[in-house]
Amino acid sequence: MFFKPLIFDENVYFYYAWLLKTGEKFYSEGWFDDKGPLIYVIYLLSLLTKSNYTNVFVLKIYTLIYQYITILVFYRLSKMIFYKKGPVCNILITVSFILLYTSSVFEGQYSNADNFILLPILLAILVFLKNKYNLSSLFIGISFLIKQNTALLVLPFIGLVTIEKLLIKDIQFNRRIFCIAKIYFTMFLSFLAPLSIFLIYMQIIGNQGAFLNNFLLDRIQSHLTFFNYEFFLRYYVPIVKQTYLFWIFSSLNVVSLYFYKSLKSRERYLHIFVVMWFLSSLVSVIPGGNFFPHYFIVLLPALVISTYSFLFKITDKRDLHFPILLIFFLFFAQEKTIFDQLVLLSKNVNTYVTPYDNAVLKTAEYLQENNAEGVFVYDYGPNIYTYSQVTPVFNYPFKFLYIDYSKVSSLGIYSTIKGEEEKQLLLKDLTRKSQIEWVVISAYDSVSDKEIAQLEFLNDILTNYEVAQTFDRMWIYKRSQTNDNKHTNNYSSATVQTKDGYHIIKIARSTLLPDVDVFLTCNGDTWHFPENGIEYPMEASQNATQLVLTARKRSENTAGEDCKIVSKSMSGKILEGAFKL
Repeated sequence: MFFKPLIFDENVYFYYAWLLKTGEKFYSEGWFDDKGPLIYVIYLLSLLTKSNYTNVFVLKIYTLIYQYITILVFYRLSKMIFYKKGPVCNILITVSFILLYTSSVFEGQYSNADNFILLPILLAILVFLKNKYNLSSLFIGISFLIKQNTALLVLPFIGLVTIEKLLIKDIQFNRRIFCIAKIYFTMFLSFLAPLSIFLIYMQIIGNQGAFLNNFLLDRIQSHLTFFNYEFFLRYYVPIVKQTYLFWIFSSLNVVSLYFYKSLKSRERYLHIFVVMWFLSSLVSVIPGGNFFPHYFIVLLPALVISTYSFLFKITDKRDLHFPILLIFFLFFAQEKTIFDQLVLLSKNVNTYVTPYDNAVLKTAEYLQENNAEGVFVYDYGPNIYTYSQVTPVFNYPFKFLYIDYSKVSSLGIYSTIKGEEEKQLLLKDLTRKSQIEWVVISAYDSVSDKEIAQLEFLNDILTNYEVAQTFDRMWIYKRSQTNDNKHTNNYSSATVQTKDGYHIIKIARSTLLPDVDVFLTCNGDTWHFPENGIEYPMEASQNATQLVLTARKRSENTAGEDCKIVSKSMSGKILEGAFKL
């Protein structure tokens, strides 16, 4: 399953890891992502060799090994918590975790940040239950540098330490308070140790302010002030359908904390800890804002442990009924997603690079072969930059940084991003100074109707560019080597062919946006695309370099007729041309 294509976040991490390899500073100008710095370091490890799509395979192998280690640590933790149940039962509990961890509903098979935070969290819990409080805080500090909301998982540690120390009757109360405060203080220092190392490094490179703004302030603002309830409902349904028994039993485990007062001291403390772990994990998901399914990965170990914690209180036997039944439930409750379909294509290298086709790879390879410099890519993600080893000339590599998405999508994912118009002006200024030599346009999910009003600046910057190459819906433009301005308001050339009663007119032209209105006039006869009920209709097919019109002949003797064509693009740009049939 690790051959599935990278999702958007992962491509972002790859992009910033590539920038770091080229000498860029952490959180430099235009740095959009606000994850912890350690996630970029992890991705940087996969770029130690030549940087292209093969590094995606390296990362997937690394992720697979990482997941194996995570599963082994979960098994050790299960043995520690359910020490009376025996190894077979703990193996079955671990199988339940694996089925959820690798489910495409949670995107657990991806090398996302949420995948990488599980191992330090599980290690933290494992050593905490061995009374190694400072080491547990150190591991939480490491996970904090990958994803900030995991800092909340220190709460069950603090809670259990407080309960244990306060219940020691043979020590004076003020000494108990002092002991708790001392543990808190040393745990806090341990938690800060990994962060302090990065703070010192950021101070040395002179980027500490940007680090704190991105890593802390921007993260707090974006994740505590924005909640996407549409995403919550969209992803909540398949998640609950696959795991509703786990949610029911985990909730009952929380309630049962009040009733199981007769448990022995160790079992009672473990029960309290599991409940606090489950609740703090649940709370840590909420600041995600968008409620993407991979946010719930951090909750999965607590969800599984809490479920079995309740079920094993119902019986004192060493039976395997509950684990086996839940495993069967998970098999039959599996939710199908688009990612399950993609895994069938996993033998194709493209499927772990992009969910589209090989046009992305061909585009990257074309830029490499031509030693392209001064490249600007108009795309939703940074794939082309990372696979072609091209350093962007424009500091804002993602289109949502300079396209106002409040006018494009109702989801409001990037509603906190400001200054789009200023960035568009900066982009136009770079073209005027001839700093942009190549422009790559991705038309897969980039050019929507609602973007058109904001795309006029792209038509402007393409004024002195001509199409160099196209790969399906990936269009590559290169700055024209002459000054004769090939992109005037006139079509440069047209060829006409008559076949089976139709005129087939092929017009060479370079454009970013398709033509939405086309008029063809020949000696008083008029054709129009699209049909409006008045003018005679004709068909049109078009791409970045060519417009092909197919118009039915009106009369037998049409040779030599003077014709005129006028087209209007989505952005309102009008082009004209004249030719003879």
